[in-house]
Amino acid sequence: MQGYCWIVDADLRDYFGSVPHEKLIDLVAEKVSDGRVLKLIRQMLKAGYVESGQQLPTPQGAPIGVKLSVWFWRISF
Repeated sequence: MQGYCWIVDADLRDYFGSVPHEKLIDLVAEKVSDGRVLKLIRQMLKAGYVESGQQLPTPQGAPIGVKLSVWFWRISF
């Protein structure tokens, strides 16, 4: 057997919770030119979350479990 064998070990803990919104939007904009879609994605990212009955902002990060999360992950690498 010739060549190299590479093993890559990466810790993706909290990957989706630490994605900068504007960087993600810039990456999405390279693939999507429709401003309405970009606006919808931006609104989804900024929607926030509820914890203990209180609405909290999401200054960074992307939701996990939505159909777009796999796409976000793929375009950000």
